[in-house]
Amino acid sequence: MTTTLEMLALLPYAMFVVTAIVTSIYILLWVISPIIESKRLKEAPIVLQEQSYEDPNQTTAEGNARISFGSILHEKASLSLSIIVPAYNEESRITETLEDTITYLEKRKQQSTGFTYEIIVVDDGSQDRTVSVVLAFVKKHTVRRIKLLRLKQNHGKGGAVRKGVLRSLGEKILFTDADNATHIRELVKLEAIMDEEHLDGKDGVIVCGSRAHLEKQAIAKRHPLRNILMNGFHFLVSTLCVKEIRDTQCGFKLLDRTAAKLVFIPMHIERWGFDVEILYIAIRHHLTIKEVAVVWREVPGSKLNVATASLSMLPPIGLRFPTAGAHAKARVLLPIAALSCALMSMRQIPESESAHNECAEDNMYPAIEPYNTGYLSVSEGHQLYYEECGNPHGKPVLIVHGGPGSGCRESMRCYHDPQIYRIILLDQRGSGRSKPRGSLLQNTTWHLVDDMEKLRQHLRVDRWQVFGGSWGSTLSLTYAITHPSRVTELILRGIFTLRKKEIDFFYQNGANFLFPDRWEAFVNVIPIEERDDLVLAYHKRLNSSDPNQRMPAALAWTTWEKTTSNLCPAKNAEEKSMSDSEFAETFARIENHYFINKGFFSSDTYLIDNVTKIRHIPTVIVQGRYDVVCPMQTAWDLHKAFPEAEFRVVQTAGHSALEPGIAEELVRATKKFESSSNSRSGH
Repeated sequence: MTTTLEMLALLPYAMFVVTAIVTSIYILLWVISPIIESKRLKEAPIVLQEQSYEDPNQTTAEGNARISFGSILHEKASLSLSIIVPAYNEESRITETLEDTITYLEKRKQQSTGFTYEIIVVDDGSQDRTVSVVLAFVKKHTVRRIKLLRLKQNHGKGGAVRKGVLRSLGEKILFTDADNATHIRELVKLEAIMDEEHLDGKDGVIVCGSRAHLEKQAIAKRHPLRNILMNGFHFLVSTLCVKEIRDTQCGFKLLDRTAAKLVFIPMHIERWGFDVEILYIAIRHHLTIKEVAVVWREVPGSKLNVATASLSMLPPIGLRFPTAGAHAKARVLLPIAALSCALMSMRQIPESESAHNECAEDNMYPAIEPYNTGYLSVSEGHQLYYEECGNPHGKPVLIVHGGPGSGCRESMRCYHDPQIYRIILLDQRGSGRSKPRGSLLQNTTWHLVDDMEKLRQHLRVDRWQVFGGSWGSTLSLTYAITHPSRVTELILRGIFTLRKKEIDFFYQNGANFLFPDRWEAFVNVIPIEERDDLVLAYHKRLNSSDPNQRMPAALAWTTWEKTTSNLCPAKNAEEKSMSDSEFAETFARIENHYFINKGFFSSDTYLIDNVTKIRHIPTVIVQGRYDVVCPMQTAWDLHKAFPEAEFRVVQTAGHSALEPGIAEELVRATKKFESSSNSRSGH
């Protein structure tokens, strides 16, 4: 008896110890999660395969024919409904889900002739036969109704849903689970609520399926462990983030196109818990959010580890709570980026800003090929490569690449709508595919300006938009100042005017304080006694006849720039730089040639002093807040001298045009000028 009483007396202490241990685990995960996450996150390359889907009923020499996806960013709704089904290793369950879904939708189509739909299955890097199972199913049905989006690597459920939504064409967009936990026929409940809100004149509506017993018909049979952990999670969510919705995690949600744009473009959380973020963003945008009970069943074979998922969702919530009143983009993101490579959490997202750990290709147009290429002969035997893409009779735009010395890349074709623009790319003297490669003969800013004008005349273009970033902004400004009557608009990014203080910041004293590790590799090539003028010291080595001096200098120069261009540098940026010695030598030699000659300008402030000549030209300036290569001070100086230009600062971006926020603003600028006057030019 005494022993029993003693045990009962100890019970509160035991419960206290257990609670303390669990709390400690939560806090530990909260503290270390940014470090763990930083090892996982990396700059995602543009994956062109993700811009199109396979048609197994049509084949080409390369395999199944491919058709471009739609875009929620750039296209209006052309279908009544899009259904997004994220799938990871679902070979055994996906067929039943697709059968039920398409049977239901076809029946609706027969009842309503105006009803159209698409099903986008997003394969999230499955290791089983999910892809082949879905393609076999597609072969039985029309590809216009079922589309397979194949992700090269696993992103998590949130990342898969986001990528599917961004490629959808529906006026209404539903995402649902591949295990058919909520049957598709429950959709009518969500649509009824949404239609009522639309009749009341509301736009931007989200309707969430719920397992929270909001009405007696709701049935949810969950494992007890899942109930305990999920209820605890819901308590934290309702306390810290989303008070209005009782069940944030049900994977059956319907959004209209307006709401989908607003919440999925800035979404950051890719794995379990992304639902909380999109609802939090919706609340901050004052969107309408409704909840309706649905029939839900737990399906065996879940990919969710309940304990791990519940714990992993806590750090983002906790990180949001202390700064709930702050704008997301106004938080001190540079230190966070340095610690965790921009670990993102739920917080207020201003409409005018955009930044997320996603590929820039989500904001850009699909890859295209040139319809015309050629070489333009200019002075000193220079043969300049050029190409034309998009609409041959569209609005002309000249893409001006950076460096100097870098040449054009395929991604530069993707900032303009190819149905509207005639997109012209030119490799500058010695750069890219132009010949002779790396030549410095008659290679000055003024020669390049003349080359641009000769190309305009050669292509019989009357006036064109000029689009350039970094050194491309320098050359674009110089061309516009020299030939203002030939420029319809300017779109400039990462402003660089070649003033001594700009070059000194990056190559002498400034950027080294932010990237001391990278800086050591940059200066180690140069003897200590020559480090008072690093540009000059590099000039001697880059123009040396001794390859043992020239090549290490070229690789170090190029690597320094490539590894500092992004807010979160790619994990393999240094390896990529070191692996392309031919590019490095050309790039470093030409770039240093321009810097040692101060851009061949007559004064240090030539561009700022002469900007009055172009203030009548419609202009957009896009600048990354944390651009280290071309710091924001230069863009700010240009903005003050050119107040008529629209000045857009991306708060969580560095220098690269391929950072998502930068890419989105550049595309937005090109869309702004699509219908401007003098916008068409034929051959």
